[in-house]
Amino acid sequence: MPGAIDLRARPPAGEFLQQRMFTSPGAMGARLRQRGYDIPPSFERQSLPLFFDEMTRAGVDTAVLAARASNDLIGGTSNEFVAELVRTHPDRFLGVGSLRLTPGDTEADLVTCRQLEFVGVTVEPGIADPPMHADDPVLYPVYEQIDATGLPVFVSGGDANPDISYAFPAPLDRVARDFPNLQVVSVHGGWPFVTETLGVAWRRPNFWVMPDLYWANLPGRSDYTLAANGFLMDRMLFGTSYPAVNVEQYVTALKSAGLSEAAWQAISAHNPRRLLGLG
Repeated sequence: MPGAIDLRARPPAGEFLQQRMFTSPGAMGARLRQRGYDIPPSFERQSLPLFFDEMTRAGVDTAVLAARASNDLIGGTSNEFVAELVRTHPDRFLGVGSLRLTPGDTEADLVTCRQLEFVGVTVEPGIADPPMHADDPVLYPVYEQIDATGLPVFVSGGDANPDISYAFPAPLDRVARDFPNLQVVSVHGGWPFVTETLGVAWRRPNFWVMPDLYWANLPGRSDYTLAANGFLMDRMLFGTSYPAVNVEQYVTALKSAGLSEAAWQAISAHNPRRLLGLG
């Protein structure tokens, strides 16, 4: 059986260490304990070899690294650094590029993402300057350009956004409706609007749900699991958002949440390979 692909990880290396989750280890440790996890040794010691060990013990073969456009709140990770890390560890990492949502920059970043052979791109409207919802008219030319490449788009919503409305999935419903060939991934799975996000997936066959850190040990997990075992088995996705969780404990918690073996194989192996065009 193919090994698991973690579709969202920020390993303890290089520019990732400049992101807030690593520069404020006390706060991150408190959030880990709040979510029911031990602090991973790889995080505590900022060790990439220990991170690989933890991946292996969790049954994760590959982690997808997402670049992030620089911002004052979270910190950034450049497309070039992600590509360098993927080149250094091609057996362990794949890259997803980040697009700046400013005129001229988007086009340049998309060209760079293609040149760096990324398997997808990410946009984060809620932390743009100024913040936008995912269906802002300013973004429609961006989606058109991504659509033309055939790459999937990972659209983030979550705690970093200005308020909880940025997690509500109605804007993504409209994007998936207006770009029916574009594969739209809901990063963080629309949490806490779990039922509403699953309702969008019911309506839109090009809409994928990746709850990542919000699936295990939090309210809503039974609904995510019900969807993964049933109608959404072919479009639910596994991601950890490391270091927001302990990878080994997260996988254990996820499997104990009631997932069937068929669902686990789908969300962790078959679906990501199909989404990313890995065969």
